[in-house]
Amino acid sequence: MKRFLVDKIDSVVTLKGQEFAHLSRVLRLHVGDRVILNARDGYDYISEVASITPDSCTLRVLEQITNSADLPMRLTAYCALIKGDHMNYLIQKLTELGVSDFVPITTTRTVVKDKGTKRDRLQAISDQATKQCGRSRAMIVHDVMSLESAVEEFSGYDAVYFANTKESQNLGINVVNIDNPNIAFVIGPEGGFDSHEDALIMGSATSVTLGKRILRADTASIVMATKILIAYGQV
Repeated sequence: MKRFLVDKIDSVVTLKGQEFAHLSRVLRLHVGDRVILNARDGYDYISEVASITPDSCTLRVLEQITNSADLPMRLTAYCALIKGDHMNYLIQKLTELGVSDFVPITTTRTVVKDKGTKRDRLQAISDQATKQCGRSRAMIVHDVMSLESAVEEFSGYDAVYFANTKESQNLGINVVNIDNPNIAFVIGPEGGFDSHEDALIMGSATSVTLGKRILRADTASIVMATKILIAYGQV
């Protein structure tokens, strides 16, 4: 069944806008067809199309079941801004992997000229990836913040991992042994962090290696997220 994102769930739900257009004009669903509604609350709502008008449709909720694709842990990615298409790809793949929150950060070596958030566009990419991968909760895309502001937030996590090209220690030996941990990781820009930034991060995060090869920022983010999920038994 196809998935649709809604703001809230009731016994009867109305779809308008892009989600309605996708249901009626792209998928060409009819009255009686069944879909899954997601309201970012951890559940799948099996629903049936009850009526269709030129600009909206109503769906009757039939059943609520727990979504099995959402992670039981929280995983936040602090990633330096990267250029257009690479950022779009990164948002899509981190959503598919189950990352909870994405925080774009600025650093000394950030080369992206437009440091405006474009958050709505990135959130829309995450929303689409959410439907494709079967999650109920989309990855939340936050506003851009400085590295210094990001580091101030690190104390609120059970563990923060820093992908460091100078490190030899593997992530696997630094796992926090608690149920449903709140984890974050930080990835630098193309060219890496400068020495001051390295020291700032290492005062609040665990430095780990991603291997012997130097990875692009988007690749490093995907590898780091995957390593964390494996280490915490979530793959």
